[in-house]
Amino acid sequence: MRRSLALLVLLPGALSCGGDSPTGSSGFNGVFDLVSAGGAPLPLLEFINMTPDTLFLTGGEIRVLSRGRLSLVQRTRWHTAGSGPQPEESDTLVLSYREAGAQLLIDYPVGAPYGPYTDTASFDGGESVTVRAKVSGLQPAPFWRMHRYQKR
Repeated sequence: MRRSLALLVLLPGALSCGGDSPTGSSGFNGVFDLVSAGGAPLPLLEFINMTPDTLFLTGGEIRVLSRGRLSLVQRTRWHTAGSGPQPEESDTLVLSYREAGAQLLIDYPVGAPYGPYTDTASFDGGESVTVRAKVSGLQPAPFWRMHRYQKR
């Protein structure tokens, strides 16, 4: 009888451990839409190549998942000289994040494009996230730019 009672008392506590909530108790949850990059509103001219073709950053989002993971989406659109605006494309990465004081550390593993590295984000406790994001790929050298996300 005591053993059954002990199990009933311990079961709710055990079920609450290792749940699906993000790490820590910061309240970092929900979906955040990209509203600006480098202080400029979207769409943002991202790249001009040797032809008159251009690439625009058109949007993105951070969706907080379970167990210290998040989904990071970036949407872009090519405008070509011959065909005009092309359909919007999106890239999605599922990444882990850690809390370090008032900051979030977003870890890109070895398998991520241009990884491994860590972006640093500040979370204001509810309505917005600002990410110091590494921008790599189309330009000769990577650089860092502030991406601001607003809670949906």
